[in-house]
Amino acid sequence: SWFLQRNQERINNLRTLIIVGAFAAVPLLLIMKQPDLSTSIVIMFIIVCLIFVAGLSYKWIVGAAAVVIPGLALTVFLAERGAVPFLTGYQVNRILAFVNPGKYADLNVQQDNSKMAIGSGMLYGKGLLNETAISVKNGNFLSEEHTDFIFAVLSEETGLIGFTVLMLIYCFILWRCVIIALNAADNFGRILSG
Repeated sequence: SWFLQRNQERINNLRTLIIVGAFAAVPLLLIMKQPDLSTSIVIMFIIVCLIFVAGLSYKWIVGAAAVVIPGLALTVFLAERGAVPFLTGYQVNRILAFVNPGKYADLNVQQDNSKMAIGSGMLYGKGLLNETAISVKNGNFLSEEHTDFIFAVLSEETGLIGFTVLMLIYCFILWRCVIIALNAADNFGRILSG
């Protein structure tokens, strides 16, 4: 945010974007080394949003989309053939299961079980911290319920009501971030909260 604010009038300059990319590359490469693809994607999305809020021209956005969209399609095409050297096996499997869940149903078990957990909570849920054996959490239907699938466990335990309360809390936080960004005294505050 500090760098983007100091270089806001030069944000559409290729040199400035390369420097921002270099700053972003350090944590991204360390996170991908873990390997943690999902966190890397979230951080890249946040950085892109910061650059957009700083005033990036739509020409850059359209140009980036013209490169990224075919690049993603090529990555999926190569993943189906096992020829993506920068992704590990489980990362390729997650991408393939997301893109084509019917074809890769055996790779999509975790996602399917999470949907069952959300639906089984019905309106009121099965109760917080329930110990029933048919629970997705206790029945080992979700192998990593404490990470990516915590939402499925919460929805099973609290039902539609708990899910709605959680979504309202998220919407409130997002709304407050937008209000803070709109009322920021300077560009640094706007970029930081954006």
